[in-house]
Parts: sequence; structure tokens; C-alpha cells
Amino acid sequence: MKSFQQQDLKTRNVVPVWDLSTVMDALRKPPFELLEACFFKLLTYKTFFLVAVATGRRVSELHSVQFDSLSWPDDKKSFFGAE
Repeated sequence: MKSFQQQDLKTRNVVPVWDLSTVMDALRKPPFELLEACFFKLLTYKTFFLVAVATGRRVSELHSVQFDSLSWPDDKKSFFGAE
């Protein structure tokens, strides 16, 4: 009977190793805020992260998003309509 028992039971860690409140605090500070001074690329990353957390998608589903195919305007003012 002892041969059927596993000696080293591995436990799966289901809790993330990062802290959501720390990440959310960082997203409320520069370089992500003020929106008028933020680069469009950083806003895209912030938005993608917030959508990922809010929807609870699997990593495999999120991995299918290809940032290489996105293009960001060079001038951040052009995004906000300011001249």
C-alpha cells in the first residue's frame, strides 16, 4: 500500500505572487497619469491590463493579442485633439 502514496505532494499556488493594490496604485501615478501628458503606448498598456483584470481572461487568451501589429502616434497631442 505504501507504493500508492505520493511522497512529495506538490501544492499548486492559486494566489498571484503580485499584489493588485500595488499595481493599481502605480497606474494612478506618472507615467500613466495625467492623461494629457501620457504617451498613447502607455495608455494602451494600462487599458489592456485593466481589461485583462476586469474580465478574468486566461493567459492563453490574452497572449493572442499582438502588440506588434499596433501603431501609436508619435505626437501624444494628436491623440487628444490638441494642437
